[in-house]
Amino acid sequence: MVDDGVGIPEDFDLKAASRKSLGMRMINSLGRQLGGATTITNTGRGTCATLEIADPRKATPAEA
Repeated sequence: MVDDGVGIPEDFDLKAASRKSLGMRMINSLGRQLGGATTITNTGRGTCATLEIADPRKATPAEA
């Protein structure tokens, strides 16, 4: 997800934000449960939040 706001502070810490924000905690928890990763970056014109997870349809039999 990308927005066009002021962006996030240079010293933004995702783990620290997860301790203070229920929404961030939920996003990180979902990502971990699905074996994924969450990243939040400044785009220069806002913020980009990405939750990457593997496609379960492409899992090998050992992973399923």
